[in-house]
Amino acid sequence: MDELDERALSVTRFWRHAGEDAWFEKNDAFDADFRTRFLDLHFAAARRNRMLGRETTPDEQMFLDGGGFSG
Repeated sequence: MDELDERALSVTRFWRHAGEDAWFEKNDAFDADFRTRFLDLHFAAARRNRMLGRETTPDEQMFLDGGGFSG
């Protein structure tokens, strides 16, 4: 198994630390904190900056481009 990216792990740590109650509760401050911490990471992944250490599959690219999945 490939080594996990520390940036990806920081996202899961954020959600686990927040706890299940925060996952489904409307909270503008929580949402803003998440955006501040991780929006750039989201866009980097969407731009295919090899965050996961591999190329984007054709289906993944089609989804990112707004076309849904081909299968």
